[in-house]
Amino acid sequence: MMSLLFHLSFTLFGNGLSRRAALGGSAAALVCAGEPACAATPVSSAAPMFGTPESRAGLLEGILSARDSGADIATQYARNPTDISGVALPASFASAKDATLIFHGSGGPDRETADVVARFRAQDAAAGLSREVHVFNWMPWFTSNTDRLSFVSQSVGASLGRSLAANRDLRSLHIVGTSAGSFAADACCTAYVESAGSDRAAVRLTLADPFAARDGASFAKGRGAQFFGKSADFAEHLLNTDDIVPNTDVPLPLCYCLDVTRSAERRTFPPPDKTGDLVYDFILKSLGYHSWPMGYLARHYETQLDAQGRVITPSHADRPRGEVLKVA
Repeated sequence: MMSLLFHLSFTLFGNGLSRRAALGGSAAALVCAGEPACAATPVSSAAPMFGTPESRAGLLEGILSARDSGADIATQYARNPTDISGVALPASFASAKDATLIFHGSGGPDRETADVVARFRAQDAAAGLSREVHVFNWMPWFTSNTDRLSFVSQSVGASLGRSLAANRDLRSLHIVGTSAGSFAADACCTAYVESAGSDRAAVRLTLADPFAARDGASFAKGRGAQFFGKSADFAEHLLNTDDIVPNTDVPLPLCYCLDVTRSAERRTFPPPDKTGDLVYDFILKSLGYHSWPMGYLARHYETQLDAQGRVITPSHADRPRGEVLKVA
């Protein structure tokens, strides 16, 4: 079915980077997957095995397969990288004390990203916090080429992370990524931590149903995401397991995971808003509950401050990496 969606979106409407074409890129990922479908110290690549059997297996398989998975494509991208010279933070981030940066998925900014922004701002206002909250639109650099998509996403995120490090007044940084935007979110986190040094903001990373496949590989062959979250002070994964998007249904081993698939609340989650574009609307509907984790975040995020008015970042001491909690 998704093969049909891919051919419809690209044969009928071309390969431009419109929202329809972007979702065609998601469909392409489904077709080309190659397989059926806080003060916590950041962990190193030699992190101990923990969490669920699935997350432990994923970490081991990912590490082993990453040694020979996608090397040629990585080299090709390095020789001909996407020009991201136009990537820039909003000017207000240069002096912000607290900031949230959100990376959308392949369809661009949508209802769910807007709802997440609204939730953050409402929670901040109730807590008396002044924070910069922004959805970064990376569609100008998006590619429907699934061999390059993860590299482009990472390049955009890393560039923004280095820019964030120039703000020495930043106290808290919350980075959110969904679907294909999760590569950007994780890279942004890593680049910020590496560039800012020891005197930096606390970093929270939230990944909502991340599409984590690199080079079309399955999880067992190395999704390229086995180390997602390793640089964050707190990394969390909001998981939905029964939609048709591949490489989004296994807990990330270095994140605390909330599996919201069977949440009773999901029953009232509305289908995507219709645009009037039959092909685009059909593709959106076919993705099922892939957007539900962002919907869950938009309903449950809470801003919590300490006695000094600083944002409280959760700790992996309380919510361990690799642990999975199934929300009923």
